[in-house]
Amino acid sequence: INWKNKSVLDVGCGTGDFSFHAAKKGATVTGIDFSIEAIKIAKKKYSHKNLIFKKINAAKGLSGNYDVIVSLGTLEHTNKPFEMLKNFKKHLKPNGKLIITSPNWTNPRGYLLMTLYYLFDAPITLADLHYLTPIDFMNWAQKLDMNLKWRTIDKSWAHGDILLKDLKRRLPNV
Repeated sequence: INWKNKSVLDVGCGTGDFSFHAAKKGATVTGIDFSIEAIKIAKKKYSHKNLIFKKINAAKGLSGNYDVIVSLGTLEHTNKPFEMLKNFKKHLKPNGKLIITSPNWTNPRGYLLMTLYYLFDAPITLADLHYLTPIDFMNWAQKLDMNLKWRTIDKSWAHGDILLKDLKRRLPNV
């Protein structure tokens, strides 16, 4: 994406890293987060003429229309992910884009952890409310009448030493 002159909403901006980088590339960015602590850190850490940070509950308090809405690693933490996506779509300008990242649970690690979760109610993670897969996003895109392009960007958690180290850390707590 050419960020120059784009209006961007960064939902779940945390401490502001992505928001700041998009502003440096020429976007006008509003970074929002549910956490007042994260917003305080973002405001202290980053300053740019095209950047503001606000404490807002994205499920209730969105306003305005944007060229791009970004939600990096937040959708799986929301109560109703599809409702959140519908809300995002309402705030997109014509031809606007959603950029969403989410862990993909369709890999050996995910299958093992989800099996433990569904058979034994074993916690997979204390933070994720949903275990999303590309199929979820394909179905949601169809319901929203939106085009979907997706790709896997980090496969390292699904196999090898990182997988084994992660399982050794998690499984004793199950």
